Amino acid sequence: MLGWWFNAKVLRVLTADMGYDPAVPGMQSASFNGVCKIEREIGGNEYGAAIMFMCIQLMVIRTSGAEKRNRHSI
Repeated sequence: MLGWWFNAKVLRVLTADMGYDPAVPGMQSASFNGVCKIEREIGGNEYGAAIMFMCIQLMVIRTSGAEKRNRHSI
């Protein structure tokens, strides 16, 4: 499957099925494209890529929140 077609399908799953509107193109493009590439390489589908992308976004939010808490406790 062509890369741009797979990416479009993942984007549709994120917006239509998960109700999430990623910043693509934008600040989330690198992680979105990376997840799509890896998922294509391992033979995954658009739902697996969307779930993996959301997991990464949750980790980013969790990490940035922990860093803010640590700065305030010093």
